[in-house]
Formats: sequence, structure tokens, C-alpha cells
Amino acid sequence: MHATRKKIQLICGIIIVLIGAVIYVLFRPTTLLIFHVFRALGIMGIINKLRAMASGIHLPDFAIHCLPNALWVISYIILMDYLWKEKSDTTKLRWAVIVPVLGCVSEYLQLIHVVPGTFDIWDFICYCAPFIIYYIHLEFKNR
Repeated sequence: MHATRKKIQLICGIIIVLIGAVIYVLFRPTTLLIFHVFRALGIMGIINKLRAMASGIHLPDFAIHCLPNALWVISYIILMDYLWKEKSDTTKLRWAVIVPVLGCVSEYLQLIHVVPGTFDIWDFICYCAPFIIYYIHLEFKNR
């Protein structure tokens, strides 16, 4: 793949994960684990200022609760594809499936009350859909 295209791929992967992180930090409840980390790091003041600036923005529940998962999976797949650019598609798929499987297992464990949280079919879909699209992309790329 052309070097410029690979650089764009890397930048897109990073931007996508950052968008997911921004949504999570600005719009999710401060009782989540990451906010405990922010408190321990002493940056909760900055986080609270950013959250106050974003308080007038109203996103749909899907964008707040499910979209970050999809964005993180998309970013992971893009970055795995970038890192494994010279490997076979089978190797790429083996690496790309790790995060979606972990996400789906986590959702299932929430469903059966083994881990805390609330099962959400949309979260499940957001973990699966990017991998399915990547799989289809690789299939068509080789035709």
C-alpha cells in the first residue's frame, strides 16, 4: 500500500479512538472507573471544565452509550490492519477479532450477571459490525 495511504490509515485510527474517548469522557457518568483514574491523576478539575463546556450538547443515548464501543473496535481494526499490513488476511482477521470477541463476551457476561453492567444488544452489535465489515472488505479486496 502507498506510504501516504498508510499514514492516513494510521491517523484515522488514532482520530477515531480519540472521538470515542471524548464522547466517553464528556458525556458518561463520572461514577465509571476511568473517572476514578482521573481523580487519582489529579486531572478531574480539567475534566469537569470540559464536561461543563459540553453540557449544552445533547447527544442521543446511542451516541453516548454504544457509539464509543463501535469507534474503539473500528480504530482497533484499522490499527491492526496498519500494523499487520504485510501479513496474510487470515493473520489480520485473527488479530482483528480479539477485541470484538472480548466485547461480545463482556456483554454476554453482563446478561448472565457474572460481571457488573447492563446487557445491551446495541453494544453487542457495535462490537460485531466493524469486524463483519472488515471481513467483507478483505473478501472483496481479494476478488
